Amino acid sequence: MLSFYLSKKYFKNVYFTIPIYIFIFHIIYILLLKIWDENEKINNIYNQILLLQDKDKSDNSNITDLSEGYFNCDYINKQNYTVNKYDKIYDLLDIKEGYKILDLGCGNGDWLLYLKGKNISATGITISKEQYLYCKSKKLDVYLMDFTKITSEFDGKFDIITYLGSSEHICNRYMSDNEASIYFTHVINDTHRLFNKKNTNKLFLSTLVWNSKHNWNLRDKIYRYILNLVYSGYYFYDNQHVQLIENTLDYKLETMANLTEDYRYVTIRDKFHTGNGKSVLSLNFNKILYFLYYFVTDPFYIYTLPYLIGEDDYNIWMWQFGGTHKNIDMKKTKESPCQCYWYVFKYEQHKSKNKFSNTCNI
Repeated sequence: MLSFYLSKKYFKNVYFTIPIYIFIFHIIYILLLKIWDENEKINNIYNQILLLQDKDKSDNSNITDLSEGYFNCDYINKQNYTVNKYDKIYDLLDIKEGYKILDLGCGNGDWLLYLKGKNISATGITISKEQYLYCKSKKLDVYLMDFTKITSEFDGKFDIITYLGSSEHICNRYMSDNEASIYFTHVINDTHRLFNKKNTNKLFLSTLVWNSKHNWNLRDKIYRYILNLVYSGYYFYDNQHVQLIENTLDYKLETMANLTEDYRYVTIRDKFHTGNGKSVLSLNFNKILYFLYYFVTDPFYIYTLPYLIGEDDYNIWMWQFGGTHKNIDMKKTKESPCQCYWYVFKYEQHKSKNKFSNTCNI
């Protein structure tokens, strides 16, 4: 009865009765009991994305990047938006010949492959076995491990460290805000031992944050919970995590930029991008087998379809950026539940701790 009532009240129909019932059941079964290993969940979702993604049909030069492009405000005509992103990051980090880059949460290795093409030494770390094998098939230098627990063999070897859309997985949804702040600070602080201290050491984060300026309603909160069930990460609000880095660690913020519309529009432009359910719906025999396997083995898999499939606000992944509409409305995007930011930090040993400044941009 409760699920029927909620469906009528907040979705104006009865079609969501069963999904809401399943959702409530999972709150009790998963959230309260906390029985599901977070690393296994992260590994599952990225394995699923790689296995279901139509890499050969992408409009983006067969690139398997899972996150935002870079359009430089030309969302309609700009081509090669993922390569443009890498070009921009490369310039922001002032990467030079002889530099060594460590990419934490390297995904399918597109950033590593880009760097390799420029004769830059690049190493990646991923927790996903499927991504690891995929990267190895490209002959990339990739290790299979948890990037929050990097072993000492990597100490003192790198000039630059990058988190391209992966820092949301440093913490998990079961952590309180205080626990997340402490653990995030610990993990980022631990990165300094990986720097070689020879050149100008920099840290790059491309990350998602919740928007405190958004007018949160009950449906938003349900969508946010479903997204967490599938994605299994932790978003800070606004620039809280940046304040943690600047106020407590030996990093100084050099550059900050909002790329939320770039994240949203890459899916509008490329119907086979990860955020677009059309890629999942182009079924073949192997995909059907994967669907059946994960439906049986992963209790969260039932949420994958509403997470991706649907138009505008009913696509839960795209909901967080403002929906699947093709209108470019920067005001609406800035009011969306989630925002995407780029940050470049310069490592400075024993720097004086300054208050966070929201003035840097590209």
